[in-house]
Amino acid sequence: HDQEEALTMSDRIAVMEHARVAQLGTPAEIYESPRTAFVAQFIGESNFLEGTAARHMGESWEVVHGGGSFRIPDHPALRQGHAVQIAVRPEWMTLYPPQSVPPNVNALAGRIRDLVYLGQTVQVIVDIPAAGDIRVALRNEGQLTRPLPWKRGDSAVVAWQPEDCQILEQR
Repeated sequence: HDQEEALTMSDRIAVMEHARVAQLGTPAEIYESPRTAFVAQFIGESNFLEGTAARHMGESWEVVHGGGSFRIPDHPALRQGHAVQIAVRPEWMTLYPPQSVPPNVNALAGRIRDLVYLGQTVQVIVDIPAAGDIRVALRNEGQLTRPLPWKRGDSAVVAWQPEDCQILEQR
């Protein structure tokens, strides 16, 4: 049950759920491409978003979510109008001021609820309307000499690359 030890010492990992194998694969496959929400939560930390597959756009899909939308990679199980659940790792997300979001990224606007100092990272918790809390792990470059520019109550946009969406199996 030591996930970090399993990732560092294993060539293959089997994640069990209710006495069944939920996923079997290399450490990178388990962490970077979990099949289910259980696996995504069991190995590491993830943000979960749900929506509806609205439009197929070649190599990606537009997913409608709480009045907004984001893009995800194409996947054989996706069908227009069907529910979609994705996971995105906190370290694969970043924050931008509302006026500075680059094009071609997924972006959800919210307000910073809390900052949690964890040593190597600072976890910024952003309250997103209709999605709840999203956790963003920002690299700590030295809070005493180069503190993060964010504080509680700031407006911020959580952004991530569409290819960083891990499409989860529906149960």
